Amino acid sequence: MIDATDYSIYSDALAAQDTPAESDAGAIDVLVVYPQPAEEQMETIIRWNRNWAQTEIGPFLNVIFEQTTNIYGASSIDATFRVVHSQQIDYAHIDPDWQPDLSLAQLPQ
Repeated sequence: MIDATDYSIYSDALAAQDTPAESDAGAIDVLVVYPQPAEEQMETIIRWNRNWAQTEIGPFLNVIFEQTTNIYGASSIDATFRVVHSQQIDYAHIDPDWQPDLSLAQLPQ
């Protein structure tokens, strides 16, 4: 787990100064962060019956983004979504209303 104040994220391609391969032209690398421990996050998803027969966060995210890739493909959009990393980030220290505040911060002004 990392703290939300540690917000420096670097892509592997940038760190290595690599240019993406031509075969990666339609690839979209996805970073997933979630506020609860993975086990708790999955308990909620399972309780909502939206877990796609998965019990762990990694395989669950792979299935979700595989389905997203398929949806784009059905619309003739050449895109492949790849989960490159997922991690819990604790936002609890911000204040008790961090979820609504984060949502408001993301709204276009």
